[in-house]
Amino acid sequence: MNRTENPEAADEAFEAHEWSRACEHLEAAEGRAALDHRDLARLATVRYLLGRELDSIDTWARASRLAHEQQDHVRAARCCLWAGSYR
Repeated sequence: MNRTENPEAADEAFEAHEWSRACEHLEAAEGRAALDHRDLARLATVRYLLGRELDSIDTWARASRLAHEQQDHVRAARCCLWAGSYR
């Protein structure tokens, strides 16, 4: 899986709490290539913060599956926990 083509822009926006801009960068990157589980977790977070709860839950679930496939079971469990915490 690839990081965003411009990871600095997405990271900068996320760190600056510019949720809409971070979401735009991450969604654009997702349209070009599959995101890694760290970027999916960030995308899930910003989608939640922007009020897109159902999109966020779906993205957390995808991040969890991907982390599990990559043998990162702690991160997979963490993503699963976040996905389940919204209900």
